[in-house]
Amino acid sequence: MMTKIMAKAYLWLLLLLLYSPILIIMIFSFTEAKVLGNWTGFSTKLYSSLFTGGVQRSLVGALWNTFAIAMLACRDWSNREIAEHMGVSLNTVKHYLTDIFNKLHVKKRDELKNFVLK
Repeated sequence: MMTKIMAKAYLWLLLLLLYSPILIIMIFSFTEAKVLGNWTGFSTKLYSSLFTGGVQRSLVGALWNTFAIAMLACRDWSNREIAEHMGVSLNTVKHYLTDIFNKLHVKKRDELKNFVLK
């Protein structure tokens, strides 16, 4: 009987230790402060700006850039041509293409073109 109680107590202690960081982050996420642990009062301002503000636009912009660079690379445009057309640096195009290749598990532009045409 005692071992059963100890086992349940150990389980509850373990669950408390596992879930307490998540609970703390949840509580501190409802504030206007941008630094975790700095409580300035209850607010949903960060969540409203997440869905209506610049973060959403920047995510959509990054998705658009990724798609556009992938499509232009499939049309056999050089990195320099893509950079000039999109108004970004050559290193930005190289970075995007590296990320695209890694995410799609392809090694060169011909494989990217075949992937897109599937």
